[in-house]
Amino acid sequence: MDIVKHLSNELSLRVPQRLSLVNLDSQLSRVDLFKDSSQEIEAKIGAIKFDTKFPSLCYALATGVGKTKLMGAMMLYLYQKKGLRNFFILTPGETIYTKTKANFTRGNE
Repeated sequence: MDIVKHLSNELSLRVPQRLSLVNLDSQLSRVDLFKDSSQEIEAKIGAIKFDTKFPSLCYALATGVGKTKLMGAMMLYLYQKKGLRNFFILTPGETIYTKTKANFTRGNE
């Protein structure tokens, strides 16, 4: 079973979350995150432009779809398929930071 199906099943992802993960896999299958520069990644992927010196991801999903769960699925994907181990998560305030931190704490559902 491929990693996207595995993560989708194990995490019980909803359709919008699963489609976002499929999109991530489709885009990243064309690049080497360790060897390609941001410019090479932009050239290989096409429509994507980064406003930073590093690739960054942002998904716009409706309220209640499960963006935090999707973020966790993407982090697992990037760890398992691409070997990435460090992630920077930016939140718009302390309340959401505290909630996000709790969501990623072991044992939290």
